[in-house]
Parts: sequence; C-alpha cells; structure tokens
Amino acid sequence: MKQLPAAVILLALAVVCAVTPVAADYLEGLAAWRAGDYPEALRHWEPLAAAGDPDSSYRIGRMYYQGLGKEQDYAEAVRRYHAAAEVGHPRAMNDLGFMYENGHGVDADLEKAFRLYRKAAVAGRPVARFNLARMYDHGLGVRADPAEAMRWYSRAAEGGHAGAQLALARLYDLGRGMDRNPGKAAKWYRKAARQESVPAMSRLGYLYDKGSGVKPSMEKATEWYQKAAAAGDPAAQRNLGSMYAQGIGVYRDIDLARKYFSEAGDVKVDPDALRDEVAINGLKPVAAAPPVVEPEPEPEPIVEAPAVAAAPPVVEPDPEPIVQAPPVVEPPPAVEADPEAMYALGRRHATGRGGAQDDERAADAFRQAAEAGHLQAAYDLAFMYLRGRVKMPDRSSSPRVLAWVWFTRCAEAGFGDAATWRDKVERELNSKERAEADRLLLSIPWQSPESS
Repeated sequence: MKQLPAAVILLALAVVCAVTPVAADYLEGLAAWRAGDYPEALRHWEPLAAAGDPDSSYRIGRMYYQGLGKEQDYAEAVRRYHAAAEVGHPRAMNDLGFMYENGHGVDADLEKAFRLYRKAAVAGRPVARFNLARMYDHGLGVRADPAEAMRWYSRAAEGGHAGAQLALARLYDLGRGMDRNPGKAAKWYRKAARQESVPAMSRLGYLYDKGSGVKPSMEKATEWYQKAAAAGDPAAQRNLGSMYAQGIGVYRDIDLARKYFSEAGDVKVDPDALRDEVAINGLKPVAAAPPVVEPEPEPEPIVEAPAVAAAPPVVEPDPEPIVQAPPVVEPPPAVEADPEAMYALGRRHATGRGGAQDDERAADAFRQAAEAGHLQAAYDLAFMYLRGRVKMPDRSSSPRVLAWVWFTRCAEAGFGDAATWRDKVERELNSKERAEADRLLLSIPWQSPESS
C-alpha cells in the first residue's frame, strides 16, 4: 500500500489537534445544556460562536428564542441563527425560516421563509421538508404546487416526521389532487398514530370501523378510538359512546356510553332515556370537530399549519338491528380455539344479537379469547366482572379482583384506556384483595398478544 508523505501526516495530526479542543468544548456545553445549566453552556459556546462555530451559534440562538438562562430576545435569536445559516447549518436555516414566516424578531417575509426551508429541506432536515411541503400546499411564499407538496410531504414522512405522515394520509384519504387511496391513507395514519398523533388515531379507528383501506376489525377500531378518546379527541369519544350505547362492536354498557358522550361535550343525551331511545330511533349524527393541527415536537420550533381540509365527518354506526347468522353451539374450551371467533361468539351472547342474551356464555367465550391474547376480549371481560355480570361460583375471588387482573393485562399491552380503569379499580381493593390479585395475575393463563 502506498504510504502517505510525512508532511501530509503531520498536517492531519495538526488539524486533529486543532479541532479536538473545539469539539470537546462544544460537547461540554451540550452536556450543561441538557442538565439545565444554561450559564455554563453559554460559557463554553460563546467563544466558539465568536470564532465562527455554527453549532454553537445555533444553540445560543435557541437560548435567546426560548428564554433559557436569559431573557427571551427574538431579534438576538435571529442574529445568531443568521450566523449559523450563512454557513449552511440546516437546523438554523429551518428555525430562521420559522422566524421569517411568523415575523418573530424580523418583518414577516414568506418568500425568505420559503427559501430557507428549501435549503434546509435539501440538506435533509425532515421538519424542514414538512414546512416546505406546507408552503407548496398552501401557496405561502411560492405558487401553490400540489405535486411538489406531495413530493416533500412524502420525503418528510419517510424520514419519520409525524406531522408529515398525518398530512400525507389526509391527501390520500381525501383524494386531493389525485385518486383516493384508502390503503395508503391507512398506512400513513398508522405510522402517525404510532407516534402519538391523536387525529391519526381517531381516523385510523374509523377506517378499521368501516373497513376502508384495511380489513374491518371492531377490535382494532375500538382500540384506536379508545387511545384517541383518552387523549381528548371528541370524534373518537362520540363514536365510542354510540358503540357502547347500541352494543355495536362491544357489549352494551350505558354507563360507558354516558361517560364518553359526556367527555365529548357536544352531544346532549338524556342518560335515563338513552337505552330506549337508542333501541327505537338510534342517535342523531353530529358533525365531527375540525381536525386539530398537531404541534410539532422539539428540538425545532415548527409553524402550525393552516387549517387543513377536514376529513369526512365520522358517522355513527347504523343503529338498525344487524341481521346475523343463527346462534351456534359454543364449542368446548380448547387451547386451539380461534380467539377472534371466540370473541365474536362472546359478543353475540353479551349483546343478544343473533340469539338469546347470556352473560355466562359471553364471559366464558371472552375468557377463552382473552387467555389466547385477544385484548378486546380481555377488556370486555374486565368490564363484565366490574359490572357484576359474571356469576362467581364461590367466594374465593371477588369480581373486582378479576376485573383488575384483566384490566392490568390490557394496560401492560398499552390497550386503550385500560390503565385508567386498572388504577381506578386498584384504589378500591383492600389488602386481602390486593394479595389475591397479585396471585391471580401470575396464575391465570395468558398469551402475550402481538402488537397491532
């Protein structure tokens, strides 16, 4: 192998020796920043910024922008961002674009914001790609271009940006500038939902509910509705209220229906007349609340996108009686039993749809499905115990102990609002019941479910 000249080697060593102290000072400042010691971070970064280090200039700009360790000063933040952006610092370019878009510390200038976002996007910043897509989507600082918006939303979404994943899902869902593609919409809603995007959770529940772009699954619909409802999404809360009031997809539970309608806050229902009213006339559909624009996570300040065209209103399930196959003879308990089929059987017995209502058979079917890892069955079984709908053969265990066990199984898998109900039931257990609950949690058969 050809050896490098000694002069080249000495030059490389000199560069390393010159760079290493700078890198060390920057990292020490970063460690102080993360520990919340902002004066110490500034002590390390100010000399580096004065010497032209863009990372240090950017970090100091963030301190002025957020008011960390000093008074908030947008104008000084702009000056520091400029120093870093001029030498091609992607994060500084994105944040400076934000300042120009919103007129923070400078006169608002959408064209400058667009140019800065584009430079940062080309440099690979997912959040800048999302911001650039917004500019093309809504004609901010540039002529509206749906094709370019789609291209940059796609690149940002593939880079893991939840806001871009939600925006891309909506484009496919609504068919804006293209044919509708429910399958691709479901794919991107799912990715955004797994990053805790509440509007994506709610819409994904709807897609599973209606079988749009995905295989219909009331279990998954209920799971995603519950996650969105727990985060305060009114459309998901209304849908859960309707499902529990009518016994569609879940066993009928007027108390839970009342809870979800109350949390939604925009549906007036007389609790005392709810059961009969639903049975006779159903519930009148209510227009869904407009989609909430998801705030972007740190470390970059992100512009909240202008209102996006709302997804189609969530329509409540058809309240008319559903024609189902005649009741079937329940098979004897078996490990090989299909949990989805057992859950469906439990639902028929719990709601009385397709045959006589029978709580004992419903609980037994839910139990078999739950022991095989079916989360919705475990959740419904927990509520049957909690509502006193399961006949206890002896007094060795109380219903609320068993409710706690199954809520706990669901909570461990992150299912819906099971953790809330687990904690609520746990507060009501006495010391003897707590000991029994711990014992049963280890002894009751359970097959850990696969993640959805």
